[in-house]
Amino acid sequence: MVRDIWLYSLADAARQTNTDVHMSTLVVNHHHTTATPNEDNFPEFLRRLHRDASRGINALLREVGYDVPHHVFDKRPTHRMRLLDGEAQVSQLIHDFLNPVSSGLVAKPTDMPGGPLIEFGHWKGEGFVIKRPPMGFSKERPSEVLLSPKIMPVLLADFDGDLDKAIFEMRRLCRGVKQSMARARPFPPLGARRLRQLHPFDEPNSPAEETGPIIPSFRIGARGLVGSERYRRAATEVATFRRCHRQRRLERRRGETPSFPHGTYELRVRHGVPVDPPLPDALVAAPGPLLHEVEAEFASGKREPTGRRETLTAEVADAWTEAASAVVATEATDLDFRALRTPEAEGASDTDDPTPRPRRLRSGSRRLVPLLRVKRRRSKGKGPPR
Repeated sequence: MVRDIWLYSLADAARQTNTDVHMSTLVVNHHHTTATPNEDNFPEFLRRLHRDASRGINALLREVGYDVPHHVFDKRPTHRMRLLDGEAQVSQLIHDFLNPVSSGLVAKPTDMPGGPLIEFGHWKGEGFVIKRPPMGFSKERPSEVLLSPKIMPVLLADFDGDLDKAIFEMRRLCRGVKQSMARARPFPPLGARRLRQLHPFDEPNSPAEETGPIIPSFRIGARGLVGSERYRRAATEVATFRRCHRQRRLERRRGETPSFPHGTYELRVRHGVPVDPPLPDALVAAPGPLLHEVEAEFASGKREPTGRRETLTAEVADAWTEAASAVVATEATDLDFRALRTPEAEGASDTDDPTPRPRRLRSGSRRLVPLLRVKRRRSKGKGPPR
């Protein structure tokens, strides 16, 4: 049911904001979702997605007798990162799809309870229909929504418009990376059975995140001189944007009406401030190609083949081979199974169903959720290899 709630929320948010979804993975206490907005409203897509999913999960917990946390997601802002080239996009998609594996939860994504939400083969076809969950959603909402995952526009261009070839290469790369992770993992995965034994209020036995390195707002996947030059340009652009935005806010506070740099969202949407066009040499803030534009160019013969497929896949494979050990070490999820409510602890005689049972509370009683005592360590803040 959690899977259905998430997929319905994802599909309906994409429908209402005209957003293309490429990948989405649930990993116990967080998600990885990759999408491309067709309009300049990506924050609205995220707002609708998290609001609907939170309401649905709260309603589900209430339905089966658990306490309701109300705030399913914490107060930290959603991390958004733009993937600026094909190498970054392939690497991030592999990271998202295999995150349950790198976290040490399962040996392969299909072992996750409910299975993978989106697979690369879903890029081809009409998509799949998601029925409205029976709780958490008004009957005024659509009874069914269509979720049509699509390939990224830049990635389709790098594979010369051949969707079948792109799907084949993504699956092949994932198999190789999964094997590298298995060799690097010093412990066996937890497995689906133990994951199903988790109680909704059990938390990873890991420290609260501390302030660490700044998480970037962009990623460059190309390596060598080309990648270094792109990274320098992108970092300079982001630093210039932040400096200019801060200066314009100070001018606005003095009563002036300045024009804000391109990429400003909240002030433009909520307060109607003017925004500059993107700079001629912009990389991070420049609008990228849309999927229908790339498909039309290949169909009309206006776009020539790039021949980048072999170079791109080789670079990504080499990067993941080098980084597999570090990714497995930094992303391992240490779940405290001492607190698991096993069937024996619940007084059940049938061990075939390991699902934890809710504790029914008397009227007016309260439940204490203790904090875990753990050693604090600085978060590495690492993601997929560049």
